[in-house]
Amino acid sequence: MKPWILPFLLAFLVAAGHFWRDSLRDHLLGRKALIHDLAVRQEEAALVFRQGHSSATPEAARQSVMLEALVRQQRLMDTDFHPDIRLAYAAEWQAWARQWEIDGERLQRLAGQGLTETQMQQSIQDALLDQAWIEEQVSEASQVSDEELETALKQYESQMLLPQVHRVAHLFLSRHGSVKKDRTPELALIRQKLAEGEDWAALAQRHSEDARSKLRAGDLGWMSMERMPAEFMAAVKGLKPGQTSGPVSSPLGWHLIRVLERKPARKAILEEGRSELESLLSWRKRTAALEDLPRRFLQTHPRSGL
Repeated sequence: MKPWILPFLLAFLVAAGHFWRDSLRDHLLGRKALIHDLAVRQEEAALVFRQGHSSATPEAARQSVMLEALVRQQRLMDTDFHPDIRLAYAAEWQAWARQWEIDGERLQRLAGQGLTETQMQQSIQDALLDQAWIEEQVSEASQVSDEELETALKQYESQMLLPQVHRVAHLFLSRHGSVKKDRTPELALIRQKLAEGEDWAALAQRHSEDARSKLRAGDLGWMSMERMPAEFMAAVKGLKPGQTSGPVSSPLGWHLIRVLERKPARKAILEEGRSELESLLSWRKRTAALEDLPRRFLQTHPRSGL
C-alpha cells in the first residue's frame, strides 16, 4: 500500500462512520458473508498495532471492517471501473515477499494468519483496486484552478517561508520484517571501513539495501524536517555538511546518514511557493471530497439500503 493514500482512506472511513453509523450497523451486521468475528479480531489487532496502544475496541474494529466492506461493495457495483493495476500489484507483491529471506518464513507467517499465498495475492489486488476506485472518486474534485491558485498566492504571499532543507545520503539496512535482529553491529563495521578511507559511494553500492538510492551513492535528495522519521531527521540536524553519522535506528531500518548540503530557512519568492501551495490546496480539496463521499453515495445509490 502506498503511504500517501493512507491519510485519505482513513479520512474517508472516519467521515463515512459519522454518516452511516446506525444504518451501516443494521445493514451490514445482518450480512454474515461480509463480516466475520475473525475479521473483526484481526482488525482490532491491526488497530492496536497502527495506533501503538491498546485503546482499539471491538466496536471500532467492527466499524472499520464494515466500512471497508462498503468501499468494496461500491467499487464492485461500478461496472465502468476497469483500472490497470498490474505494475502496482507486481511491485506490492514483491515488496511484501521480500520481507522474508527464506520462503518458508513467508509461508509460516501466512499459515499463522490462516491464509494461502493465493489469498494474500487476492487481498493485495483487492486493496489496490479499492485504492484506485477511491482515487477516481476524488481526483477531479482535487484539481486546483488557475484562479484558485492566484487568489491563494496573493493571500499567502507574506507568509510563505521555505523551511531549512538538507540534501542527505544514507546507507540503509532493512528490518526484513519485525523478526530481524539488531543490525547496528553491521553498520558499525561499515562505518569503520569508511573511517579507514574506503569510498562512501562504493560502500553504499555494495552494502545498502535501498535499491533506489544505492546507485546514486545513497543520495536521497533535498528534504525538510517533516519528510523522514523523527529519529532519522534528529541525526541529520546534528550533522554538519560532509559529516557521517554512526548507526541510526528508525522504524524503516538502520542507517548511516551523510549530510551533503544544507540551505537555511528563508522567505520564498512567489514562484517558488507556487507548487507547494498548489499541493496544499489540492490536499484540502481532496480531503473535502473524501469527507463528502458518504453523501454522494446516498444520492447515487438511494436504493442500496445504506
